[in-house]
Amino acid sequence: MIVWINGTVGAGKSHVAQKLAGLLAEKDAEYIESDLYWADFIHDHFNEALSGFEPYYNRFFLNILRKTIEEKMYGAGKTPIVSLSLVTKLCEKELLDYFEKKDVPMHHIILEATKETIISRIENDPIRDRNAQAQQTPKISQHIEYLGTEYSDAVRINTGNKDLDEIAAEIVTMASADFSQFVVATANVTACETSRDMSVFFPRLPSQFTHMGYGYLLGFAVTCQLTRHIRLNIRFLSVGLRVLLSLLLACTSRYKP
Repeated sequence: MIVWINGTVGAGKSHVAQKLAGLLAEKDAEYIESDLYWADFIHDHFNEALSGFEPYYNRFFLNILRKTIEEKMYGAGKTPIVSLSLVTKLCEKELLDYFEKKDVPMHHIILEATKETIISRIENDPIRDRNAQAQQTPKISQHIEYLGTEYSDAVRINTGNKDLDEIAAEIVTMASADFSQFVVATANVTACETSRDMSVFFPRLPSQFTHMGYGYLLGFAVTCQLTRHIRLNIRFLSVGLRVLLSLLLACTSRYKP
């Protein structure tokens, strides 16, 4: 079984998915945070990352994520809880339709909130700086519009005035046939009050980049690649100059009168 935690940027997907996976640990649930896999994908498959600057636009990434989910299910016997904004037809085709054709049981939850609430969450997130806010805020309307017209069979949860316990309890109740013996623990924390520092899980990226949005992760990777190439070119140039200088010295010494 797969649990999809869907929603716009800033809807609280990661917090809810992480909370749910922790509560369902005894049921072999495992949290799959798409942000971390996307960051890893940029690092390991830089050229492919350029074909789509967001994970939901990148077919290569979605295929790798799909294989990861299959490995978790069939190889490790886990129940993946995946947080990802499924806001393109490509996501539907490569993920939802793919697993539906394989008769994999799925629970598709869309976390909803008003645009004003989502903007407030983004602005009050201490990890997101102004550049990240400026990058993510324009996407909200597009995501809301897409999710509002697609996925008629998904379960929609209004997260406006609910904390993580209430949201998790609602999801467990909805999926009672699968989680019938599970008891939801309590924790006084709202859906988007806590911010995660993904550098704990992905130490190759500085913490200021890990919650700034997919575009900034890709920008960081581009900068790293350019810096690497510049350093290599400087090294080759330095070696070339040394060889040329040695040849000139050899020639001048050879033809001394």
